[in-house]
Amino acid sequence: MFKAKFSIIGVISISLMLAGCARESTANNSVNDETLIQAPIQVVAASGVFGVATKSKDGISSEITPPAKYIPGKFASGQLPGYTNNTFTFKFTNNSSAELDLPSLIVSARSGAEQVCVDVLDADNGYAGAPSTPLAVGASVNFKWGISCPSKSGADLKITLQVAGIDIYEANGKLA
Repeated sequence: MFKAKFSIIGVISISLMLAGCARESTANNSVNDETLIQAPIQVVAASGVFGVATKSKDGISSEITPPAKYIPGKFASGQLPGYTNNTFTFKFTNNSSAELDLPSLIVSARSGAEQVCVDVLDADNGYAGAPSTPLAVGASVNFKWGISCPSKSGADLKITLQVAGIDIYEANGKLA
């Protein structure tokens, strides 16, 4: 009986010590949540409005045509019920000193009160995303893009284009 009591007391003591160690090690490894979620501040290379070409300092001409209403095809992805669908064309001319890495293009669209829009991919109607090859020096390209936004027609719309992690162009206007 004495051995059983001693064993139980020993197991409880070891459990309490291990539980205490775990709490202390967690407290010592705390990280400031602010540092994990703050994105670096980037300056847009060129900024403008829909329908007007803008040239960056490094020689890249960018334009986003004015948005137009859009009805995605039957097999399109990204269209959401109750959202406003818009389409436009991206136009790039690369007069910089290096290829423009268009396969890495990220499009960020926000409407209304900074609500996030989603991309609509509709390959059957020519909305297949960014080109799959870099844009050579001296070359130009145009391609269609579609978005689905939670805001209604007439709401503010801001589109930022990012290539290889660098904001290269931002256009502002209104949803069609």
